[in-house]
Amino acid sequence: MEKRKKRRVPKRFNVRFGEQDLSHSGFTRDLSPDGAFVVSNLLPALGTRLHLQIVAGTTRCLYFEGVVRRHKLVPPQLRGVEHGGFGVALLAPGELFLELVPATEHAHLLQVHFPDAASLSSAWQKELRLGGLFVRTDVQLARDAEVAVSLHLDWLGQRLDFLAKVMQAVSVPGTKGLAVSFREPAAVRAAVASHVGIAETW
Repeated sequence: MEKRKKRRVPKRFNVRFGEQDLSHSGFTRDLSPDGAFVVSNLLPALGTRLHLQIVAGTTRCLYFEGVVRRHKLVPPQLRGVEHGGFGVALLAPGELFLELVPATEHAHLLQVHFPDAASLSSAWQKELRLGGLFVRTDVQLARDAEVAVSLHLDWLGQRLDFLAKVMQAVSVPGTKGLAVSFREPAAVRAAVASHVGIAETW
């Protein structure tokens, strides 16, 4: 199982959440820079995108967007000592930027196609879970150049877009491309994990 690299901090804050509004309530059990576990009787479906308002103190509210990644179900007889709820991966600024400025409009767009789950799983084990990827392309860019990377999950008809920067350009006989490092590696892990059978743990 893929382990998160960012420490969870036990912290209780009141939370309001919903898909279109903030009509549901709960409270956090713990937080990390890229996610939270929300204690609630309502469990939105896995993959649901939520708006969240976290109330920090009497005068401060923080607003986030996130995607439900995990459910925790607790039998009725144990609810007095254990809380159920859901884990949510918070969307990173880079992901939200790509919604405003789609990858197809980005100055440098790199596209990678995965024909099946096995090819994505192989890339996950070798590169994606570590925060980078080698993209075969004739395009040659300078180190630190900003790029948008589109991961096409062809067997699902889906596309995942991320911002990255060039770490190295490679041009030798038989191999030509760019080694890139993702700006928000935790967001890449959260987005790809469910497609390769890795459970995100909140």
